[in-house]
Amino acid sequence: NVKEMFEDRFGVFTTVEHDPKCLLFAKNASAMLRDALLLRIDNGIGLSVIQDGKILGDYGRMEIGHTVAVRGGALCTCGKRGCLEAYSSILGLERRIGKSYDELLLLKDNSVFEEACEHLSLALYNLCMIFSPEKIILTGILAENSDFVELLYKKLLSLGESETEIEVDNNISASMGAALLSIMNLIKTNNI
Repeated sequence: NVKEMFEDRFGVFTTVEHDPKCLLFAKNASAMLRDALLLRIDNGIGLSVIQDGKILGDYGRMEIGHTVAVRGGALCTCGKRGCLEAYSSILGLERRIGKSYDELLLLKDNSVFEEACEHLSLALYNLCMIFSPEKIILTGILAENSDFVELLYKKLLSLGESETEIEVDNNISASMGAALLSIMNLIKTNNI
């Protein structure tokens, strides 16, 4: 238990949170979102959801990266087969294709990213049907790749028209969100 280990070792109040929740908390501090999804797409895939102005979920919930994209598919870093992360994250692509992300960017054939966007767009579309967000915020290394984002957007649109705005924001600080969450937790527990 990391929380207790840190508190015992250093004698300070500790909060353990999932990085997408920290990212969404930091984003919300300046944007005041009502209904949105934040998808971090880089070495893994992380999700955080805000609905009716409240960030949902506790640590270890909403693990969209480990939902099944392909039944019995490629081995994921979690040990299961067919996870979305095995098909649409940097580590998943590198493991399946046997090339580094930088090498994948140099390939003339973009079918690797085509397939990644196909799986990711289906997951996002399904999330939109469940949560009906006003906005999807994409962040992470793959979100820095404008060709990848454009392809993802086209795949998403091909599933149906949506009024959901898509925003790419790679300037969000997970550290800032973690600090804000810690302060909120201190206030809630009257430790401040």
